[in-house]
Amino acid sequence: MTKNPNVPTSPDGPNLAEIEAAVRGTIDVLLGRGRTGKTTWARWAIERARAAGRSVAIADGDRNNATLGSFYPDASSPAASDDVTVAAWMEEQAETTILSRGRLVLDMAGGDRSFATLAERHAFNEVLPAEGVDLTAWYFLAGGRDDFETLAFMEALGFQPPRTAIVLNEGLAPAVPAGQDPFATALRSKAVLQALERGAKLVRMPAVPLATMVEADNLFIGIREAAGGGVPKGEDGLPHPDARPLNLWRRNELKKWLALMEQRHAEAGVIGWPP
Repeated sequence: MTKNPNVPTSPDGPNLAEIEAAVRGTIDVLLGRGRTGKTTWARWAIERARAAGRSVAIADGDRNNATLGSFYPDASSPAASDDVTVAAWMEEQAETTILSRGRLVLDMAGGDRSFATLAERHAFNEVLPAEGVDLTAWYFLAGGRDDFETLAFMEALGFQPPRTAIVLNEGLAPAVPAGQDPFATALRSKAVLQALERGAKLVRMPAVPLATMVEADNLFIGIREAAGGGVPKGEDGLPHPDARPLNLWRRNELKKWLALMEQRHAEAGVIGWPP
């Protein structure tokens, strides 16, 4: 009998609660305008899951700039950028997750409403849970006045999964006087207030120094791997001879960020939501 890689094990074997959770699939859909942190969060969540031995499928829905896919050779993306092809691709990703009871991270481009169209057409809110797949919506805000428009649009459309998180990216928030919250405008918006009232969670995503993340990105390896002093490997599986790991200070900054990500998600009550 083939072991399901999504069933956690312990010395005493999986318990009933673990089995029930494992036989359900999950889809984490990342929404919001561009440059709000969706891809960075996705990399954190994917690496975190895989480091724990959980398999995760990756779907990069950005039809013009597949950034997430550049970090993961196994990522799926639409074969073409037209609406029909993208819709068929998303349907395939969702059905595969239903059939496999797997985990899927779907990263949508900023301003792309193709997922909204499909979610409304197929009633994802109701159909996916009924088919054994739990849906989580992650909305990303960076402090801009229009950041919450995607949330407002999706909520008005009726896309309101019980597991909805609003991620405030502190690393991209605008500068404000001491004592002021850069997300004050967004947090006063009707869309955010209504989402919170129905049970959405707020997650404050910690900042990581831009120079550190740029250096880590340029290695084209995982964030965790870069924090551990890793370097790219050649086709022979050996470290690339010209590659240099991040220095001690950059590695420590990444390690601190990784620890804070765990802490902030735990404080928000959503540590069990990522894949």
